[in-house]
Amino acid sequence: MDNRPKSDRREQDNRKMIKNKLILSGLLMVVIHLLLVIFSSFYVYCAERDKKVHLDIANMYFSSGDYVSALKEYTLLLDYQWSKEEFAGIFRNKGACHENIKQYDYALDAFHQAVSLEPRNWINQLNLASVFEKTGLTEKAIGKYEEVLRLNKENFEARYGLGRIYQKLGLNSRAIENYRQTLIIKPNAEIYRVISKCYESTRDWQMACAMLKQAISLAPNPEDYVHLSFLYSIQNQYDTAIQYLSTALSNEPKSIDVMLHLAAANFKKGNYETTKNLLNVILDMDSKNAVAHFFLGLVLYFEDNVSGSRIEIEKARSLAKSEMLKEYSEYFIKKLN
Repeated sequence: MDNRPKSDRREQDNRKMIKNKLILSGLLMVVIHLLLVIFSSFYVYCAERDKKVHLDIANMYFSSGDYVSALKEYTLLLDYQWSKEEFAGIFRNKGACHENIKQYDYALDAFHQAVSLEPRNWINQLNLASVFEKTGLTEKAIGKYEEVLRLNKENFEARYGLGRIYQKLGLNSRAIENYRQTLIIKPNAEIYRVISKCYESTRDWQMACAMLKQAISLAPNPEDYVHLSFLYSIQNQYDTAIQYLSTALSNEPKSIDVMLHLAAANFKKGNYETTKNLLNVILDMDSKNAVAHFFLGLVLYFEDNVSGSRIEIEKARSLAKSEMLKEYSEYFIKKLN
């Protein structure tokens, strides 16, 4: 039997109660802390999962060319936490979407954001240069392409971009200089073609021919052979022109375009019989070819076959799809009459 006064027992009970409350309170705080940790971890996990899902969806839309849908996803992604490099990547892709749908002002804003995050990343500078070039901001484009080369001196796109701009400006020497640098980085037929065009603009026919022959050696196509024959014809080197056209025709034996150019080269050289044979082959393949009829009428005229010439020119007039050929045919018929 407890003989202590009631006041002592009451005080002891109070102490026990307080102690129990403190224990329970401590346990409750631990439980709350654990719940907060679990909830926080779950929230972070969900957020990480959500942003990765959005990123995958955005990249899927981007890869498939659905830039409008991709833009919506990239815009949502800006609300999540990312590293500086990851944010720059999102702005790059966002800018590329705007650029592809010709929203150039928005593209520049996004690319500038990427540059502010990663100023020494040459890809960001190249993206800006590309949009500046497309929007006609030539000086800024040149500046950015040069900045790319300071960051990455063997960058093909920047060299090619500078060559392209200088060529458009008519500064062919500078264009050729930059195009030649691209050949050191990555030689290909297209670069030789554009260098040939630059030399052609300066009337350096020999170098134009030399560059185009290099293109043919890497990736031959009928158009190059036809143009090369034209360059040789300008220099009155008809035998060489005929040689390249004959090679093109052996590769594309049914090409009417090549046959017409080969007929033209033979005509200029005075090979009328060969010219007529080629034109007749074309007409056997396409009896309604107005150009071939007109050309054949012209050859017959030079052979003093006026009646035959008139027949072919009249056919050309009736079949002509272009106003120019129709006018030439009518003029020639009047001359024959």
